[in-house]
Amino acid sequence: MIRKSRLVSQAVQRSHPFKSCLGAALVAAAALAAPAHATIVDFEGLAGPVGGTETISHGNLNVGFYANVEGDGAGYLVGNYYNDDAFACDPAYQACPAGNGSTWYGALNDSYIELSSNDSSPFRLVSFDASFIGGNASLGGYPSIPGVLRVQAFRADRSYLVQDFLLGGATPAGFPFQHFTTSGAFGSETFVNAYIFAFACNGAGECSAFDSDRAQFGIDNIEVPEPGTFAMMGLGLMGLAGARRRRKS
Repeated sequence: MIRKSRLVSQAVQRSHPFKSCLGAALVAAAALAAPAHATIVDFEGLAGPVGGTETISHGNLNVGFYANVEGDGAGYLVGNYYNDDAFACDPAYQACPAGNGSTWYGALNDSYIELSSNDSSPFRLVSFDASFIGGNASLGGYPSIPGVLRVQAFRADRSYLVQDFLLGGATPAGFPFQHFTTSGAFGSETFVNAYIFAFACNGAGECSAFDSDRAQFGIDNIEVPEPGTFAMMGLGLMGLAGARRRRKS
């Protein structure tokens, strides 16, 4: 059962125009064909700690990093860029992700990220890689589903869709990085911004966000089709429609 604490409603509304998250069925990743051209945020070349309100740009996409507190966490640590070199996840005090040898971003202490285009054009979120990050180094202390990653994406009219992804349980090597694709209506929609945050779960299957500093996740390879792709797709669909009409006549 996914639940929200009162802190979620209060703190998020102070910082960003989230609406209350509706209950959503947990969904498994579904296959979705990759577009011909896409922006993929892979965090390569980045290193070190990340403070609240920091933003990076990758292609046409802005990625912002925030804490769910007054002021969005400006001046506070909200995450870190990890790789296999100087900035590695420390197994002495964290149960770290496994299976990603490149640079990835770790959202710590109930923080979240925001995706938006730098020219206000709509975008579609296709896929990403993600993993749970444990706050306790003991891998035996976590449930089989340690966390849920939620993507809440807003259309231009501020209506929104939500999709949840189950993060894999601990293995002897650590929590696995998994590849997820958006599916159904969510996968085909365009949005003006999207928020990604995690729920931490207990052994009873109860999951909550923004109330424990345990909802931590790693994320990498966020794939967003370039705006030009949509225009080309639209022209192609128009051409097919015209061809059908000609055949009928």
